[in-house]
Amino acid sequence: MRTVTALVIAGLVAGLTSLTACAVDGRYIQGDPDGALNDGGIDGAGGPLEIVLSTTALIVPESQTRTFTVQLSPAPAEAVLVTLETSDDLQLGVTPTALLFSTSDWATPQTVTLTGKSDVDVTDEDVTVTARSTAVATPATVAVTVDDDDGLALALTPTALDVGEGSTGTIRAHLTAQPTADVVVAAASSNTAAATVAPASLTFTTANWNLDQSVTVTGVQDANISADSATIDFTSVDLTAASVAVTVTDDDVLGIQTSTSSLGLTEGGNGTFTLQLTQQPAGNVSVTVMTSNPAAATAAPTTLTFTTGNWNLAQTVTVTAPADDDTAAGSASITLAATGLANRTVAINVADDDVQSITAAPAAVSMNEGANATVNVRLAFRPTSDVTVTVSSLATAVATAVPLTLTFTPSNYASNQPVTLTAVQDADAAPGATTLRLEAAALGLVRDVTVNVIDDEILLIETDVASVAVTEGGTTTFRARLSAQPGASVAVAIASNDPTAATAAPTPLTFNSSNWNVYQMVTVTGVQDVDLVGETVILTLSSAGLTNVTVTASTTDNDTQVIQVTMASVTVAEGGTTTVGVALGYMPGGNVTVTVMSGDTAKATATPASLSFTPTNYATAQNVTVGGVDDLNVATETTTVSLMAASIPTTTVNVTVTDNDTLGIQTSVPSVSLAEGGTATFGVRLNFQPSTAVTVNAASADGGAATAAPAMVPFTTTNWNTYQNVTVTGTQDIDLTAETVAINLTATGASPASVSATVSDNDVQAIVVTTNSVAVSEGAGTVVGVSLAFQPAGNVTVNVASLNTGVATVSAAALTFTPADYATPQNVTITGVAVAGNDFNSTSVNVTSSGLPTQSISVLVRDPDIIEFIVSPTFVCVFDFTTGTVRLKGNPLGPFNVTISSGANIDVTPVTYSFDPGNFGTAQTVSIEGVTVSTGNLMTASSPGVSNKTDTITVRSLSQTPCNL
Repeated sequence: MRTVTALVIAGLVAGLTSLTACAVDGRYIQGDPDGALNDGGIDGAGGPLEIVLSTTALIVPESQTRTFTVQLSPAPAEAVLVTLETSDDLQLGVTPTALLFSTSDWATPQTVTLTGKSDVDVTDEDVTVTARSTAVATPATVAVTVDDDDGLALALTPTALDVGEGSTGTIRAHLTAQPTADVVVAAASSNTAAATVAPASLTFTTANWNLDQSVTVTGVQDANISADSATIDFTSVDLTAASVAVTVTDDDVLGIQTSTSSLGLTEGGNGTFTLQLTQQPAGNVSVTVMTSNPAAATAAPTTLTFTTGNWNLAQTVTVTAPADDDTAAGSASITLAATGLANRTVAINVADDDVQSITAAPAAVSMNEGANATVNVRLAFRPTSDVTVTVSSLATAVATAVPLTLTFTPSNYASNQPVTLTAVQDADAAPGATTLRLEAAALGLVRDVTVNVIDDEILLIETDVASVAVTEGGTTTFRARLSAQPGASVAVAIASNDPTAATAAPTPLTFNSSNWNVYQMVTVTGVQDVDLVGETVILTLSSAGLTNVTVTASTTDNDTQVIQVTMASVTVAEGGTTTVGVALGYMPGGNVTVTVMSGDTAKATATPASLSFTPTNYATAQNVTVGGVDDLNVATETTTVSLMAASIPTTTVNVTVTDNDTLGIQTSVPSVSLAEGGTATFGVRLNFQPSTAVTVNAASADGGAATAAPAMVPFTTTNWNTYQNVTVTGTQDIDLTAETVAINLTATGASPASVSATVSDNDVQAIVVTTNSVAVSEGAGTVVGVSLAFQPAGNVTVNVASLNTGVATVSAAALTFTPADYATPQNVTITGVAVAGNDFNSTSVNVTSSGLPTQSISVLVRDPDIIEFIVSPTFVCVFDFTTGTVRLKGNPLGPFNVTISSGANIDVTPVTYSFDPGNFGTAQTVSIEGVTVSTGNLMTASSPGVSNKTDTITVRSLSQTPCNL
């Protein structure tokens, strides 16, 4: 067992150590840092959804309840269901097992009740209650201790024991509850000189705790003649000590010894006890058995004889409690007496088994209105004092009872006293019933007698007419009432013997004690039937216990024959069929032939051409098969099927024929072939006549391979089957590959088509160089770009080589082109080689690739020092002339121009000088004229790609030497 107060205080102390303060929505809240308080003050700020409990630990005593509350934090986006479960529902119950929180009451605490469950042990159990939800990531738990209320104790039988010296008695022991472990109970006598006990200990386990174990108490022989006493003490460290008082009857003095000092009996039952002598007598001893109250208990035999041989053998006395006529418990004492011996007594307690009641005969009474009947009343058992029984009828309007009271005494309780019942004469025709109540309030006794009163009035159903006439589909009326007032509501049912011809309503008609003689209206309705003939119908009015009444209803037929169909309109596909059931609306007087006719046989057919109906099969539908007719268009069409018969209105079935043709595009050929830049044609038309104009769109799936024109080809309802041409044009592209492309033909509402166009490629791969001739100075280089003319299917290697590496060299020697970079020029550097002499040299650089034409680049290597420029003297006088020469020191291998340039102070003529392989070594004259006196005037002879030659000219005045020479 746990001390609840100590645990609660400990829990409070532990809780106080974790309290904090915070502000939630402007309120200062002590000990609730997340705002999840039981008063609903939950901060609805963001954060994960949590289940908030008012406590996390509880102690619940067995068979008692405790509560805690549950709420959510913060506000959920939708309704949340929280379930509650225990880890051991045999120890703890939880109610309810589910809580529903909405978006408006999420902060309102909901109460959960925990109930501790009783068990047979004395152990406290630890149980966990878990609150969880699929909307909440982390469940919340409450640790619960179920405080056991079972007190572990020792139960002993009997609580007192009488043994003789040298004799034994038995004490039985068991535990009152299941222990958690073995319990050892020590048994010891407080006076071993008077009595001993064996065994000295008893062991109770969790399995045998409720099974009796016995110890034997033995009276010790001693030398005195007095009775001794002792207590047998039972002790255990786990239990409260218990004891049994033991009286040891001394056997040293002759006396009577009984097995018990008291005996309990039930009236009408019996019990026994035994007796013997305490020691051997000198002769026979006669023991007289006497009862103090023979009305309560008798004993037999009345005399027992003990001899020197059987003195210590127990003899049995049977005590009987006679049945009596009262309800009181009885008592007596049985005295055992013998000459010279002390009397012994055994107390007898008798429990009475009689239960007082009121007896009434007969138990039910049936009587006529105005008659009398008698009920005899008495008590079942003698009362201890006078008993007044009140007499009453629970429905005095049905029957009365006299006298109103009866008095029974202990003397006359068994004598019948009459009660007279008188049935009341009433005005209704209904039987009555009441209850005769006999009640003795002081004793809490009630006896009811059922009283039924038979009515002497005759109850009948009455109508105001015996027959009515009505037309099919029309109505008429009659009225009904009762002949006498009923005792209760009477329901009169109205039934037609042919509900297919006429019905009556309402049914039932309800009459009571107030409206029984007021006519109620009955409406008779003629029913539309299947024939064309009038009928006679019997309407029966009936009610349980009453004589039936009939009203005859004659119906006049108002039906007109019609042809009926199962469907007023049908839909059928071209080439398909459907059926329409045909029947007559009413039974004809003879055979009827119905003619079947299609309104447009080009659209739909109808078979058979006629149907025959008889009075027997008129209502059985016969099938007419409607067939849709195939045509060349794609339009849905309508017509009718007429059903005709003499003197019967024609019935028409509307027919819709859905076209089964699918509008599609046809081409004259499935494929065409053409070259890049070339064209090919094919024809296009529709496969069926359209209902409106249709435009066919022609489009290439890859305009980079081929195009189609025109883009739109129009068709009408008249030219739909005439081919119109579409022209396919091959597109010039950058690759060398033939392509196949689909020319797609589409139109709204039509199945598409396509023509495969194969475009053969007319391109020839070639090596492309940015120039086919270059000039370069000795030791200098120039760049030439190399690429491919068209996109290759794979990588292509191009080789570059100089035909005379003594004149010029190249780098790089090999170039690789891919389908991605084939058109991007890659640079090749051509470098002139320096050689002895001043001549120009030439060679070629070949650019090659397997299977492709070679590209050749002419290379001219120029000597940079090929120009010779001489001026002598190196001065001139103003407005005077001098000359110089210019020539080439080596063969230029072709035309070669040299340009002479000078500053503004000198004029040079001519400015340009031409050389070729024939005159390159012949000096050509340069004329020089001074313009302004000056010094340091530069003259330069230059040509692209070679080194310049420069000389300096001084211009003097005429007065200067040597100009005056």
